[in-house]
Amino acid sequence: MFKVYFITSNLHKFKEAKAILKPYPVKLIWVNKEYPEPQEETLEEIAKTTAKSLAEKLKLPIVVEDTGIYFRAFKNFPGPLAKPVFKELGYEGIFKLLEGKSRKALFKSVVGFCLPGKEPQIFIGQVEGEIAPKIYNLKKKVMGYERIFIPKGFDQTYSKMPRSLKNKISQRAIAFRNFGEFIKKNLKKLENTTTLAINFEKLAHFICPKCFRWWTIGDIESAKNKKEWFCPWCGAKLTE
Repeated sequence: MFKVYFITSNLHKFKEAKAILKPYPVKLIWVNKEYPEPQEETLEEIAKTTAKSLAEKLKLPIVVEDTGIYFRAFKNFPGPLAKPVFKELGYEGIFKLLEGKSRKALFKSVVGFCLPGKEPQIFIGQVEGEIAPKIYNLKKKVMGYERIFIPKGFDQTYSKMPRSLKNKISQRAIAFRNFGEFIKKNLKKLENTTTLAINFEKLAHFICPKCFRWWTIGDIESAKNKKEWFCPWCGAKLTE
């Protein structure tokens, strides 16, 4: 089982990713942390830059994910700006924007993965569909666009689907399954890579799931054998 740290402040996104990765040898650990997104033009560039930056900062195997939607009536819009555009326009503004235009859309997710000292890798998932003429499941806790996006081949929005179905067909599901397949195929190589990195540094790194602060110890043998730790920052009891 390969441990990887998913950096996101979105618990819904973490739970979804964890469910998608269940069949794979991946132990996904949630780090509830916001981070400034780089001002890049594409989701791919954002995922690469962010994953590498966080892996170097935290000295841990890192996963990040960014999602955007593209209205086919426009060129690369809103894309990575999907969230601020939704906040600015809302549903009414989006419907007005698409009046008399094609309602076709592409939902896209990019997963970025990086080990400390290595180059980042990305895994892409995308789903064609269209923007619905009205809002569905307004009170349901989902991403805003999920209430108005109907994937191709279906007659309902993501928000109307059972979560089990959405986790099979969504762009996020495709991206994380691609990541899971990569881990499965390269598990031994990845485990050897991280082991070699630790042995070389003679250090063991920890991150607290309660306060999300990290620390390092130099006694690597104790780190391997000890099953119980206490966070030096908040005092939380940590077990493997």
